[in-house]
Amino acid sequence: MELVGDLYQNEDLVICTNTGTMQDPRNLVRVIKRMTKEAKVTAIRFQNMRHTHASILKVAGVDIVKIAAQLGHVNPKIT
Repeated sequence: MELVGDLYQNEDLVICTNTGTMQDPRNLVRVIKRMTKEAKVTAIRFQNMRHTHASILKVAGVDIVKIAAQLGHVNPKIT
């Protein structure tokens, strides 16, 4: 944010461009592939990371309603 100053648009996104706008999903996939290759770890789909995140929260004792809300699920039964 300091680098772009007034050009930064805070859209409250988890993953964004340097100016705060929505990241193109294709760019995200390319970065993940590059990072997993450099780290020499098994590449997984972005959706699998989302599932892993939810599982870690569940094991950590986070309430399922809060997990569902974070994932954008209207009904915790989906989670």
